[in-house]
Amino acid sequence: MSLLIDGNVAQLIELSEYESSISDVATSEGIDLLAKLSVARLEITLAIQKFLLDSIETGYGVNNIVVTEGLRQWHVLQTLSVFYRDAYSQQLNDRYKAKWQEYGQLATNASAVYFAIGVGIALSPIPKPQPPRLAQSVGNQQATTWFVKTSWTNSKQQESAPSTVNAFTTQEGSALTVACAISPPEVMSWNVYVGLSAEMLIRQNSGPLTIGTTWTMPGELITDGRQATSGQRPDTFVKKRNLFRRG
Repeated sequence: MSLLIDGNVAQLIELSEYESSISDVATSEGIDLLAKLSVARLEITLAIQKFLLDSIETGYGVNNIVVTEGLRQWHVLQTLSVFYRDAYSQQLNDRYKAKWQEYGQLATNASAVYFAIGVGIALSPIPKPQPPRLAQSVGNQQATTWFVKTSWTNSKQQESAPSTVNAFTTQEGSALTVACAISPPEVMSWNVYVGLSAEMLIRQNSGPLTIGTTWTMPGELITDGRQATSGQRPDTFVKKRNLFRRG
């Protein structure tokens, strides 16, 4: 699972699962759906911050929050509420007002369920990396377009959510090289995932890669191996002023 700080929790496709025509409405009303996802995420973040401050456990903040299915559901519904709130304010259309109020109530219900289950917390959170820096060196590979993403690991060997995918075309007689972005202090090592399509990326390093080093593809692409995880799972849950430990 990713962290809340990694970016928007829900995606546009999840909004269309509730409202199949939402992209058309956004176009006709001149509303930026991505901006509404960000607004809803900010509103949710502030509500969770208050909840954590009010809990008996201290020291947890936005950086520790793990995205769970309950949080994703809340973000979807909150975004739809924000979207139709904006649409109504522009047109004063009663149909938009009804949808705003409906999704607002659904979002309130989803938030209550989320807090009842508990806020997922990563004790040693690792944000996802920035996209990797790709280049080439002298080698024996054919001209190829490679797709690459990376992840970070901490001292507990927990893995972050992967970076977004970067693509790079190497020339004949070269070797793909990958460098990770500058890492935060809690990161101990990193992994590299490479493939011939953005949908199928396999880990190429057999062991953890040292921070600050550049990985060079040693030979043939590994095509049968582990794909990247979705990120860290919660170590604990904060719920109604109590801390519940997983497992």
